[in-house]
Amino acid sequence: MTAADNPPPAAAAAAAADPTFRNYTPARAAAYARARGSYPAALYDVILARHAQTGGRQGTVLDVGCGPGNMLRELAPAFERAIGCDAGEEMVQVAEALGGTTGNGGEVVWKRAGAEELAEVLGGERAGVDLVTVAMAVNPSTPNIAAVQRVFDTFERVSLAPHSLPGNRLCRDFYRDLALPWQSDNPSPEFPEALFERHTWNVDGALDGPDGDDFFGGSVMMTPAKIAELLASTGPVQRWREAHPREAGTEMDAVSVMLRELEGVVGVGGEVKMGMGYALLFFKRR
Repeated sequence: MTAADNPPPAAAAAAAADPTFRNYTPARAAAYARARGSYPAALYDVILARHAQTGGRQGTVLDVGCGPGNMLRELAPAFERAIGCDAGEEMVQVAEALGGTTGNGGEVVWKRAGAEELAEVLGGERAGVDLVTVAMAVNPSTPNIAAVQRVFDTFERVSLAPHSLPGNRLCRDFYRDLALPWQSDNPSPEFPEALFERHTWNVDGALDGPDGDDFFGGSVMMTPAKIAELLASTGPVQRWREAHPREAGTEMDAVSVMLRELEGVVGVGGEVKMGMGYALLFFKRR
């Protein structure tokens, strides 16, 4: 996630690199919105607090790659105006159907545009943007990571490896290897390194909640079936299914195989304490 007047080039490029969600059907877009949910209130508190502490105004928030708008709907009440942009037409249609309201009672504005198209789509509106967010969920984490990590590793690093794009791998690794604006051959003076902040939570199953006994943002008990539903909404799984149409939706589906292996670890009716891993990259424009 980023906070600035315009998206840093590296972050915007990473958000725009995955073509899968551009081509989602209405049913897939709706299923994605249901499966993904939103982020925890604690994360929004961090974003809004740092935005205010660093002189940010509460005028306009822009969410790049907003998907069905789950995150922007949570942030919009803190701003006078909210704009969500996504390259996927069906995602934008779902976002419009779900709606959203800003702090002054206005409606959230949804636009079909990828990160690389923002300058043209927004035009003069760019100058008035106070907070830009680029969000992508990181992998689920669990305290009993040793018991289930082998299943997740096989699923991600073997079954889905040929169908994972660079952006997926950046997300999985908490953006550790993301090229930052000042590291390019032509560094951008608009985003100085001195104002950059990196925050991570729940990496490798660490319990980073306030008391150290739960995840930052809280946790939920999830059955293997629910975990499978969540993972099924990801881009690599969609690309795997497109590459294996005969196996998709059958017992040989990559998600079905993972589900059986996970049930073998925790039991068919078992539950796993799950939390999400988060990486917050906070950029400020000079």
